[in-house]
Amino acid sequence: MKKNEFKKIMKKENKAFKNFYLYGGFVTLLLVIVIILNVLLNFNEIIPLYAFIVNAVLAIAVAIPFIVIDIKNDKEIKSMYESYQKDGKIPEYKDKTKSLKILLIFSIIVVIIDGFIMAKYTFLKENEKTNTIDTSLEIMTNQGNRITTQYEDLGEFSLKIPTDFNIMSKEAISNKYPTGNAPSLVYTNERGTINIAFVLNDVAMRNDEIEEYTKAMETMYRQYANDIDINFFERNNHKIGEIKFISPASDTNIYNHIIAFSVAGKLRLVNFNCTEELRHEWEEVGNFIINSLNFTEKQD
Repeated sequence: MKKNEFKKIMKKENKAFKNFYLYGGFVTLLLVIVIILNVLLNFNEIIPLYAFIVNAVLAIAVAIPFIVIDIKNDKEIKSMYESYQKDGKIPEYKDKTKSLKILLIFSIIVVIIDGFIMAKYTFLKENEKTNTIDTSLEIMTNQGNRITTQYEDLGEFSLKIPTDFNIMSKEAISNKYPTGNAPSLVYTNERGTINIAFVLNDVAMRNDEIEEYTKAMETMYRQYANDIDINFFERNNHKIGEIKFISPASDTNIYNHIIAFSVAGKLRLVNFNCTEELRHEWEEVGNFIINSLNFTEKQD
């Protein structure tokens, strides 16, 4: 009888022998998961080096005793097999499942810790993205056109505006927004097809009311707009409500990217918009402009 056949018989007839490989398999699987996750998270810079080292130490703390137990078990099986070949009797197998159960529990704890670390630093990474401002002043459109911007100081906050955009005249604003909801200030391109509009009035709005206000806007826009997407994030302790949608106009559809926020107890709105035909080329530029929002002072 070959050694592999001997092992099969032992797994079939000896529960402790079978459980050794069962628990050992689970421990191995969990260690592989921890190692792969750890390497991927560190490689993608989701977790810092010290978190990687902590995970590695925990994995080693499980792996070393497991390897020692496995080596001793292989030696015992070899000795049992040699004894069986001599006298045809299967010697008694020492139960090691208690040690493996402890390692299995420890492995599960390591996976939980690893999952907690991953969740924590993934959240911090995402939160860092929403609070990080791209300091570059140039961006390319999808058509390969270079757009140069500069920060425009609006007193309470600043925003990147393309340098070739001009301030729309009050008369042009009245003509473009005839419904009475005209913005306070509009920067526009030469043809008036791409605009950055600001609402800077005295409407009272607290920081903690922004989410409710943004949801109310979403409800209103759903009555006539399409492809609505709503999101919330924070910048310097200011809550930001963000809505993207397509609205109908007299001769075309308009892509809108709006953010709402509160400064000094007043509502502020910024709307990057362009004709739907230009959305593919300018949407990333709009994201670049909106994400450049920078506050002079932090929200109380």
